Amino acid sequence: MHYQTIGLGLPTAAHADGRSPSRRRTSAASWPPRPRGDGTHPAGGPSANGCDSARLSDMSALTDQILGQVLRVHDAIYKGTNGWIGHRTLGVPSLLLHTVGAKTGKQRTTSLSYARDGEGYLVVASKSGDPRAPGWYHNLKANPDVEINVGPKRFPVTARPVLPGDSDYDRLWQIVNRNNFNRYEGYQKKTTRPIPVVVLTPRS
Repeated sequence: MHYQTIGLGLPTAAHADGRSPSRRRTSAASWPPRPRGDGTHPAGGPSANGCDSARLSDMSALTDQILGQVLRVHDAIYKGTNGWIGHRTLGVPSLLLHTVGAKTGKQRTTSLSYARDGEGYLVVASKSGDPRAPGWYHNLKANPDVEINVGPKRFPVTARPVLPGDSDYDRLWQIVNRNNFNRYEGYQKKTTRPIPVVVLTPRS
């Protein structure tokens, strides 16, 4: 066996007949190793599907936590200033809904995102996809004549719930969902409870 020079001038062993010894090559296309059909990587590598799903789940939970804190602060400011500060939050307008507790008879005030449909104000009883309807929705059903604040302006309205199957539901659902960056569509996927849209019509 003698030595010959190849490539960058580095010596490599050659066979007596002049043939260079075979070298194992690794193609760039073969790295990183692709996951198998079951989502696992060969040689004990991480599962892309599992890691990505866990990471997305953690990010979603963190986003929900941060969003909840922001909305609680906004709610306190909007109520505390009687609508003077906080009309818009995260790019979406909000109102203050004043109801009377269906069971307690006590005054309740809730900050809610809204959209417009003509003269009406549209709010959604989503409760972030909870299987139970929010308390304010039960209060409206017991007493639909309520008041709202839009900014500092307070005035009386009459509430009318609209449910899936009602003739106007699909049209109103598209309005509120688009207005709130498709969040309501995600909330509906989290629950089997049909999420109502409530039309608040100003009373003279």
